[in-house]
Amino acid sequence: MLCSSCQKREASSHFISIGGVKKAANLCEACFELATRALGATDRNARCDYCGGQHCSGGTDFLALIAGIKKTQHLCVPCSTEYNRFIQEHMLNEDPNLSPQEQIADLRKLKDTVDVHMKEWASKKSSQ
Repeated sequence: MLCSSCQKREASSHFISIGGVKKAANLCEACFELATRALGATDRNARCDYCGGQHCSGGTDFLALIAGIKKTQHLCVPCSTEYNRFIQEHMLNEDPNLSPQEQIADLRKLKDTVDVHMKEWASKKSSQ
């Protein structure tokens, strides 16, 4: 099979992330290397999802993944700290008797709740 990018060299299957969405791509080694370099530059230039500051961490947004959405998340140190504090507080108050289906439903709600909280928190932080 030919590379889907250059159409010149033999391709092998790779998984790459484009815009936070993982896709299968049939790329040759040279095109795969170019694509991963470009994606690395995009990640280096990413800003915090909530306040727009310099991000310190990035990776799969696991709460979004539970909701069926494949995306990456970038957070600065203060937003990462608050994001994790908020989730931990919620998880400590979780009913231990929930079924697995109820736990997943609760985590899906948490994704929306934490997003709203973080946008409000970042807005207050920037106005101080």
